[in-house]
Amino acid sequence: MSDDWHKNLLTCPECLDVYKTPKELPCMHIFCKTCLDAILGRSPSKLFIECLTCHKQHEVPVGGVSHFPNSVFTNNILEAWIQLNPRFTEESLQAKARAPLDPKICPQHTANELKLFCETCQVVICFQCTLIDHKGHRYDLVTDILEKNKEDLQLLLGPVESKVADAERVLAKVSSRYQETFTQRETIEQNINAFFDEAQLILNARRKALLNKLHVETKDKLISLDTERNRRKSIHNQLYGSAKLLKEAIARNDMEMLQAKENIIKLVNESSKEIPTLPDRYLADTEVDVQLSLPYDFTEKLSKVGEILVPDPSACVVSGPGLTFAEVGQTSIVTMAVNTRKGEPFQNAIKSLESELVFQDDNTTERCDIKKREFNTYKIHYTPTKRGKQFLHIKINQKHVRGSPFSITARLPVKKLGKPVKVIGNLIRPWGVTTTQNGDIIVSECQKHVVRVCDGQGREKRIFGDKPGSEKTQFYYPCGVAVDGLGNIYIADTGNRRIQKLTSDGCHIAWAGKKGEGAHEFIDPKDIVFNMISNRLYIADSSRVQVLDPNLVFCGQIGSKVLKNAFGIACDTAGNIYVSDNKNRNIQKFTHDGKLLSTFNSSLRNSLPASCIPITVAVDTCGFLYVVDEATCKIFILDTTGTCVASFGREGGGEGEFRKPHTISVDEAGKVYVCDNSNNRLQVF
Repeated sequence: MSDDWHKNLLTCPECLDVYKTPKELPCMHIFCKTCLDAILGRSPSKLFIECLTCHKQHEVPVGGVSHFPNSVFTNNILEAWIQLNPRFTEESLQAKARAPLDPKICPQHTANELKLFCETCQVVICFQCTLIDHKGHRYDLVTDILEKNKEDLQLLLGPVESKVADAERVLAKVSSRYQETFTQRETIEQNINAFFDEAQLILNARRKALLNKLHVETKDKLISLDTERNRRKSIHNQLYGSAKLLKEAIARNDMEMLQAKENIIKLVNESSKEIPTLPDRYLADTEVDVQLSLPYDFTEKLSKVGEILVPDPSACVVSGPGLTFAEVGQTSIVTMAVNTRKGEPFQNAIKSLESELVFQDDNTTERCDIKKREFNTYKIHYTPTKRGKQFLHIKINQKHVRGSPFSITARLPVKKLGKPVKVIGNLIRPWGVTTTQNGDIIVSECQKHVVRVCDGQGREKRIFGDKPGSEKTQFYYPCGVAVDGLGNIYIADTGNRRIQKLTSDGCHIAWAGKKGEGAHEFIDPKDIVFNMISNRLYIADSSRVQVLDPNLVFCGQIGSKVLKNAFGIACDTAGNIYVSDNKNRNIQKFTHDGKLLSTFNSSLRNSLPASCIPITVAVDTCGFLYVVDEATCKIFILDTTGTCVASFGREGGGEGEFRKPHTISVDEAGKVYVCDNSNNRLQVF
């Protein structure tokens, strides 16, 4: 065994000296007592100490580090080593542990200095080493290698220093949070002690009050009974003395008894007069008692007084209209109730609560304003600065609360829709309009018998149809247009009583329909919509809605029993179908398979006016319903309950004014497209 084996067992990992008073931590790592004092002195908390070997935290005993147990094993090894090697005292062992080897002399060839560095083995060697153990290895002078290694290390220094700075910031944050938690624990500990001290004071005060009242109620009777007890004790003593005297006289047989007889009889007669009767007041029961019964479940409840509460993100409940949609520049509010793991309200303020709004397109963020309300409720305010899809993040202790992140669509406020952001002119009686996923605008011009494709700025890209006709890619009064998830275009070729399907480039794929009232037959197919949820095409056709699959195969019809004239049609993000019936003067809402859900008309409070003749409809991603009124040339906006929340437009030729507005469409970003038919233009809001 090497002479240095004791260094592994007897050297403290903190001071690198032989142990002095070795102490054992709960993790079984050994340190000098003085070293533990030094480690504790560097700790931000004097209640816990960190093991430098395994980095575990250990609670410091009440009496300090000296109360950690001594390492018996280490002490025994140290004593045995000194006994076997008397020349090695503790001082000499420490000196030997500290004494460095001479770095200039080769340990194998003591006559040679270490002047070379073997790059193969990464050790310092002498010239003789190159002939034997390091023959054929790569080596060079230490001075040259040293400079090269310094350059390599210098390259590493910058990133390491940067990481050191990052680590310091993280450490500062963790230390700050540690101190906050420690301070919070101390505060709560003081509150617990104060609560139970106060409860103890209340119980002690009640005990004292009951005892005082008991003493007051029994004082007079005890004094009276004590007096009567002393009088009765005197009578008892006299009678007892007389009886004893008689017994002694009877026991004697001498003359003295005869001479004293008269005196004895006289004395006995005087002491044995009739015993006074004890008054009833002394015989009555003591009219005092105490009731110490506890309320129902008092003992059980008392044993459960108090609870250490911790907010649980998964138990929090967030609600409010701001969870689904918002308006740009307008403050939206959501309410959050903070609960514990058991579902109990957590009423204390939470410093770790944070919230931000993340924009989907570029991941930019906006901070939210958090306000503590009464009890366990918080109000979270946010104000979107741009429209589109956004995500509301709400976290406690870096963990998302239940439901977070919440998907929100921010749209322009409805009150700002009065003025268009773009006008696409030079159209001939535009009727139908829709948009594609890449932002193109598709609009049908019914009296020009064409379908035009424009980019998002309104610049023409393609035109389908060259003249009125019934051949492939020819149209006769085209009206409604729609697009499926693959970009294919569907056109309600109204004059030809058919539906045409084209590629995005205008190539013919299929058509279906002819004049008639049966399946695949159309009376007046005015509007059309493709439902992404059901993957079906819905066509508003007079008193019914016909349903086709993407290949234009007939799948059925809906609304035939309730519709009089289905003029416009739209669907929401859930796949529900909305049909404007201008003869019934209402909008009917169906499920995608035809079940009637609700009807919106003037009979609803705060809904459409009685004069409204709804011709076309659209639904945005927030669920708002846009209704084009043929009678007033206005557009009404209804919420999901049918309440009218806004309106814009009037009859005229100026911006934001319409003459015979027809189809309306809303894209995912919230832009509103209106075919201003008689003004021969498309207005974008």
